[in-house]
Amino acid sequence: MTQVRSALYLLVMFLVTPIVALLMIVCIPFGYRVEHALTRAWCKLMIGAARLLCGLQYRVLGTEQLPKQAVVVLSKHQSAWETIFLNGFCPRPVFVIKRELVLVPFFGWGLAMVKPISIDRKAGRDALNQVLEQGTQRLRDGHWVVIFPEGTRVAPGERKRYALGGATL
Repeated sequence: MTQVRSALYLLVMFLVTPIVALLMIVCIPFGYRVEHALTRAWCKLMIGAARLLCGLQYRVLGTEQLPKQAVVVLSKHQSAWETIFLNGFCPRPVFVIKRELVLVPFFGWGLAMVKPISIDRKAGRDALNQVLEQGTQRLRDGHWVVIFPEGTRVAPGERKRYALGGATL
């Protein structure tokens, strides 16, 4: 039954994502706020679908401790779920992503429209400088900068070396 529910979730994702990506293209003249609102709606829909179709439950504790100003969010990257969740949860999030993601049809194109900080992870110092320069500007503009300091997905309970970008920013 789990496989059927997962397949249904993927079907919903594959049907909805191109529609939202195309809507984002149509909404380019309306600017970032509209594109971001569409992204948040997609994220909330995907989180709701995961709850409804897959039975995924979560709860967030301590929201009263969150600051009102823009911050850097360092998150362990264990699955696609936290990426979708953080995009719907954080006010005005900007993600630091690997540049290749914007090449993924529909998903990547939509991702590119919300102006992430896309870096070439092999560029070393240049990638760090890009995170610092663009991240500082995004913070000044009121965005929450979301970084996965391990740089890639890491299974629960496992660890990988942390990159310095998030801590330096």
